[in-house]
Formats: sequence, C-alpha cells, structure tokens
Amino acid sequence: MRFSSGVWPVKQFLAAFFFFSISFSGLAQTNDIFVQRHWNRWRLGYEQVKLPGSEKMGLASAHYDLMKPFDALPGLYLGFGGYGAVDGDRGGLFVWGPSAGWRQEVYRGLALDAGLFAGGGGGAGAPQGGGLMLRPHFGVEQELGPVNLRFEVSQVRFPSGSIDSTDLFFGITIPVGSYTARRARANEPLGAWEWFTDESRVGPAFMSYLPTSSSRNRAGGALANHIDLVGVSYQRSIDDHFFLPIEAYGAFSGNASGYMTVMTGLGWRYEIASRWWLDAEMLAGAGGGGDVDTGGGLLLQPMMGVAARLTRDWTVRFTGGYTWSPQGRFNAPTVQAMLYWDTQSVRLAGHPPPESAVLAGERVEIDDWVVTLGNKTYFPHGGVNYRSGTAQTESVNLVSAGIEKPLLDWLAFTGRGASAWQGRVGGYSEGLIGGRLSASPVNFFGDHTLSLHLETGAGGGGGMDVGGGLLAQGTVGWRWNVWRGLALNAAVGRVGATGGGFKADIIEGGLSWSFGRARAR
Repeated sequence: MRFSSGVWPVKQFLAAFFFFSISFSGLAQTNDIFVQRHWNRWRLGYEQVKLPGSEKMGLASAHYDLMKPFDALPGLYLGFGGYGAVDGDRGGLFVWGPSAGWRQEVYRGLALDAGLFAGGGGGAGAPQGGGLMLRPHFGVEQELGPVNLRFEVSQVRFPSGSIDSTDLFFGITIPVGSYTARRARANEPLGAWEWFTDESRVGPAFMSYLPTSSSRNRAGGALANHIDLVGVSYQRSIDDHFFLPIEAYGAFSGNASGYMTVMTGLGWRYEIASRWWLDAEMLAGAGGGGDVDTGGGLLLQPMMGVAARLTRDWTVRFTGGYTWSPQGRFNAPTVQAMLYWDTQSVRLAGHPPPESAVLAGERVEIDDWVVTLGNKTYFPHGGVNYRSGTAQTESVNLVSAGIEKPLLDWLAFTGRGASAWQGRVGGYSEGLIGGRLSASPVNFFGDHTLSLHLETGAGGGGGMDVGGGLLAQGTVGWRWNVWRGLALNAAVGRVGATGGGFKADIIEGGLSWSFGRARAR
C-alpha cells in the first residue's frame, strides 16, 4: 500500500490549517484547582532467560503501573514498561510495551499478582523473529514499608522467533503517589490545605561518545572516532541537592545505527550562583546494538557538569564524563547537552495527605501533558531494500508510545519511541523528537483536532537500511476527544532515513490521554 503525492493536497491543507489556527484558546485561568492523589507503583526486577543452545541472557525490567484505574475493578492495573539485556552476550536487546494485570491482597500485606506484558523489540542478533514478545506472569508480593518484595514465575516468549523460556523473577515494587489536577467545580469549595512542590524537568538531549582505541564492534573491528546520539532526559528532585535522572538515547551517526541506551541512577547538585549550579551523577543501565560490543549490555556512566536556568520554565545543561561496559569492549569519554522544561509540581502535605483538595488558583495553575500509545505501520516504497540488499516489500508494525508537552495553545513538544513487533525486522527501534502544530478544536460529538507533526531522531536495527540512523518524519493527524481527556488518534504521513535507502508511507492509530498536574505559580 502506498500514498501518492495526490493524496495530500498541500496548499489546501495549509490554508485550512492556518484558518483553524487563528483562534487560540486563552491562557490558564485563575480559578481554583482540584487536586487528586492516585496510588501507583514502579515494578523493578531481574530475570535470566534461556535462549537456544543453552545460552542465558539477563534481563532488567522497569514498569510503571496505574493502580485501580477504574473504580468498578479495584484489582485491575494498567502499565507500561520494558526489558533490557544486562548480562550474557546480547547487549542492545530491548523490548517495551503495555501490560495489564490483577493484584489481590490475601493476608496482611501479602498479595497475589497475575498479568500479561505484550511488546515489541529485540536486537543484538537474538532469535526474536518479528519482535513480538509476550510475557505472562504469576507472582506474590509482600509489603515491607516503602518497598515491597516480589517473586514471580514468568514465561518469556517470542512467537515468531525461537525464544521460549519459563523463568524465575525477583524484584521490588515501590508505591508512589501521583497527582492530577483540573479546574474545581462549584460544589468543590476552597480549603486551607497545606502543600509543597517537587521540582522536575524533561527535555531533548544530545550525547556524543568518543570511543577509545580499545573499543570494538562485535566482530572485533575498531569503532568510529565518535558516535552521536539524540534522546530525552528527565530529572526528578529528591531534595535540595539530590535528584533521580532517567535518560534514553539512540545513535544517528558513527556507523552505529540501532545502538540504544537507557540509564538511571542518582544525581547531586550544588548551587554556585543565582541560576547556576554544578551537578554530578552516577548512571547505570542497559545499552548496545549498532554492532557495538557492550557484552551483556550493562553500562556505567559517571558524569559531571554545569546547568543554568534561562527562564522560569527553561534550563540548559552541559556535562562530561565516561561510559564503559564492564562485560564488553566499549569505553568512551562522553559529552552531553540538554534543554529542560522545568516545573514545580504540587503535592499535598499531611500524614497521611488528603486524597483530594481544592487549592487557590492565585497560587496554583494547571500544567498540561499528553501521553500516547498506539500502533504504527510502515509501507516501504518501491526500490527499498534491507541492509542485506534484498527487497523490503513487507509492511512493518511497531508499538509506539510518546509524551507531549503543550507549550502554546497550538504548539507542543513531542517525544516518541517505537519498536517493531511484526514485519521481519525484529530488533528495529526508533526514538523521535519534534513538534505538533494543532488547529483549534471543532466541537462535533466531542472535540476534534487536526494537526501537523514534524519529527526527527534516531532509528536502526533489524536489518533496516537507515544508514547512520538519522530519520525524518512528517504526519497529518486527527484527534477525537471522546471521554475525560481520553482520545482516539489517527495519522498518515511519510518517513525517510537521511543517510540510507529506507523510505515508507505511514498509517498510525491509537489512544491518547490528556491530563493536568498542579503547578506552583
């Protein structure tokens, strides 16, 4: 299937787009804000998966679960997360996607938990087939204060590949309180509630490796003298000095397309002048792919640098450090540059804090966010080949997830990732950042919004001919808000690799959830 140029009447679309964009909605009003607490959790753990030939691979995992998303089903949880290789010889294997399960307490903090994960990914030459991974589990969880211990029996299975392993899983869960916000209704009176703020920041990031002469690819050859990566960085303050960093990157140069890393750890900062501070962090995580020899995939990365607050909302940060793989042959001095959107999120005070409260609009405003989940299908153009040189004629399906931060009524920053689960390119993944321009909503059985989405980023793996890994993508989309911020999405467009032969038409579909968080003015 292919879209000809006639499908997109460009002049007509642009005219309609700018016509609808003329009427912007107003800035956040100063009426009172209703804040509600939700108890969610992080699931973290490790398991060893058996591969054909008696090979073993260690997988580390992280999932974020929405607990009790529906009052009528109190045991249900919905989540999103992923798995990355950190032991064995498959560094660079990543799988991520949605999950669902049921948790039921049976005795004094002891709970039974059963669920299913379904995602896409692969990498490092593993026999993952098209990339679809299914992982049912059954386990027990024991509450132990702020951290719960967890034990599971799971089955990791790639239906179109040759991985089928029943495993033991050990991990922890960390309950966390999260808050959403909306404008207060007339029957929700203002109260004298105490609250405090958590500082967090998120934004696009650039990183460059300068591999040492001893670094090697998986075949033993030397690596390029630098590998450039693009990604997303997030920081969550713990107190005035310590913060939790989470970073994810993909390579777009250095002959390492398909290389990916996801890392977390602990950071420390110290203010040296007004709007300036030094910071340092120790990161650990999973990385590999792109023929880079990271062994089992475990990476360690100490970094140190300086950050400056440009405005109330924006911070720039520059760091330098070192990345090495204890199990592989990859070591590299590393430099980074980040641009962050800053926010002061409101959390209710008390022991325990109230489940909900109405706060004065003069002191608190709503900070809007959107998360998306869906499926993305590529239809390669005629003449597109795999890296092996054979024709790529089969369509590719990818699981896709992203986050949007509205900056103006008509403009949002976006970050999205996708991994193949069908189409003979298991192990292909991509990460894109960009902007979404939206027309004003049209009310007709719900809010309908048209948009233009322009993105660039890194992708590779699975034998896709993406050259160095740099991608550019444009789509025209439609969003229908059907219920309480939950919307249906659809889009069509095109994607191409700037340094490779891959070009494809796109069809996307999925869900998005728009929500607000309370932010200090």
